Amino acid sequence: MNKLSLLLCAALLGATGGCTIKTGSDADRPRHEDKSDWRKLGDREVDGKSDKDHLELAGNAGKVRQIRLKVHHGALDMHDVVVVFEDDSKFSPDTRKRFEAGVTSNVIDLPGGKRNIKRITFKYTDVKDGTKALVEVWGR
Repeated sequence: MNKLSLLLCAALLGATGGCTIKTGSDADRPRHEDKSDWRKLGDREVDGKSDKDHLELAGNAGKVRQIRLKVHHGALDMHDVVVVFEDDSKFSPDTRKRFEAGVTSNVIDLPGGKRNIKRITFKYTDVKDGTKALVEVWGR
């Protein structure tokens, strides 16, 4: 870098008050939404015996346009998620993947704008590591 470029960079940093570089876990956090508008819709503990669970909401969660899944305590292989809306129409987003403990899915956009969810069905396999995974569903 030549002297003129260095002087311009220094002047720019001085005028803007410096800059911040995200490192470590901060760099991995999503920057696109305010966490305060997400609300927990419910959760299910993976018992290791069943590979299919239902989370009954019956409109109690209010209308949502997006959901995301969070996995805690243990890992699991998610095979399918089926969202059943109040009018009995269904939506099955592509969620086939392994979730390690502490992982949050990408935002899943629901078709048709804000809608009431009746039920969410999960099909998964618990990863046998001695812990029971907990799947949370968040919506907004």
